[in-house]
Amino acid sequence: MKMKTFTIRSKEPVIVMPIKEYESIMETIEILKDKEIMKQIRESELQRKKGRKSVSFEKIKKKAGF
Repeated sequence: MKMKTFTIRSKEPVIVMPIKEYESIMETIEILKDKEIMKQIRESELQRKKGRKSVSFEKIKKKAGF
């Protein structure tokens, strides 16, 4: 990920990054804030660790409307 940091007229530094990277970060934050999605992710991870068939992250996102 390419990011640049700038300080403009002695204010706080700002970061400039590609919009796709920003959108990806924002989507990740939304998923992390959604308790139901996170519950599904944790359950899938437990199933995977137990050797059971799990649901892909893409299917979880699609089911949640992302």
